[in-house]
Amino acid sequence: MHGIAWSKDGSEIWFGGTKGVAINPDGIFAVTRNGQLRSVMAGPSRYKVLDIATDGRVLVGHDRDDRVIQALLAGSETPADVWVRDASASTWVADDGHPLLLHPTGPGESRTLPDPEKIVFNNAGWLDANHVIAFGQKVGERSQGYIQDITGGSPRRFTPEGATANVPTWWTLPISPDGTRVVARDAQDEPRIYTVDGGASEPVTHLNPGDVVVQWSSDGRALLVAHRDGLPWVVERLDLASGQRTPAVTIRAHDSAGLRLSVFAISRDAKYFVHTYARLLSDLYVVNGLK
Repeated sequence: MHGIAWSKDGSEIWFGGTKGVAINPDGIFAVTRNGQLRSVMAGPSRYKVLDIATDGRVLVGHDRDDRVIQALLAGSETPADVWVRDASASTWVADDGHPLLLHPTGPGESRTLPDPEKIVFNNAGWLDANHVIAFGQKVGERSQGYIQDITGGSPRRFTPEGATANVPTWWTLPISPDGTRVVARDAQDEPRIYTVDGGASEPVTHLNPGDVVVQWSSDGRALLVAHRDGLPWVVERLDLASGQRTPAVTIRAHDSAGLRLSVFAISRDAKYFVHTYARLLSDLYVVNGLK
């Protein structure tokens, strides 16, 4: 059901709805107080009944999602639209700002990696060409970090229990350029740097409230951290030793109307990025002649 209103004479309740049928599932429907249902109007999209005037005019809303992917790539001075199809998303941009879109190269067989301990993974990323790094938990236990060789073998734990990759949807794991460290959060929800060999971790200092670690610098000595109060995203380079911050880049939607999702991936030198954002836009109509 999408919206609800009394009919002009109060004998029915009208609402926008989607029926569980393959043909003409969307429309506006009416139901009496004793349960008699009828179709008022069928259509190709969802309608939300907002109100009905005493003269019978119906105020109808139509919501639509607008998904945008913009990328600042090598050779460009301004971000360009790079979306492929409706509901496209992107999670990665190459450090040289060139390869961006990955598609299947041909037929092949999928295979499932061994998981004898029944770990439920929440986040995963490539550590190198043969290893996957992931965070997940066994049944009844807290989250931990794991490394798995895709050529064979079970997941190997490398963090204490309670470590989790608490990153927003679609952001990749912040893995150091040499593949030895990853930023995650401990059992107290504090950001730490974990080594993939299972050694001692260290805290990420000099972070401000609202900072999100999104990437390592090319030299491995700094982190790229992002924050925003509303819009836009402000990305800074945070030196791990000194805590000094230097501006890196500002990332914003070209049109922020109805913005409800904004995530991005960025190169280690902060020269290139890909920004996925979604907007919920609403159209309003006055419809005459519905009975």
